[in-house]
Amino acid sequence: MTESDGKALWARYKAAEPDPLTLAAYADGRLAPDAAAEVERWLALDPDAAADIAFARTAQAAADEEVAARVAARATRLVSAQIVPFRARIVRRLAEATALAASVALIAYFGFMLGMAQVSPNDDAADPFDAFAVISDLTGGLEA
Repeated sequence: MTESDGKALWARYKAAEPDPLTLAAYADGRLAPDAAAEVERWLALDPDAAADIAFARTAQAAADEEVAARVAARATRLVSAQIVPFRARIVRRLAEATALAASVALIAYFGFMLGMAQVSPNDDAADPFDAFAVISDLTGGLEA
């Protein structure tokens, strides 16, 4: 890579596409001179964008249906993703149902374990939260 190639690459890097708010500020004439110079360098490389900026500047003077349609079409092209509305009610109901199911499962488990601990009070070493011991007690009682 020669030095001139490096300079050309740096010039292309510095002429990266500005964000839409910077372009809008440039079209309104509210951009600082150094930032405006960078936008003008980029507009020199993109004639379609330069035409849009020129059109937006004339649109400020005379607002009509054609101007609004062209600006809306350009804005639509800038947005690449489809916006999906957030359905808070569905998410909230799902979270509530999940929390309710988890609560019922925990209450049932602990109630069962405490009930089993009261069934065999003679076993002092039994852990009331040891599910394997409770299951073996149940199966042993069924086999007998």
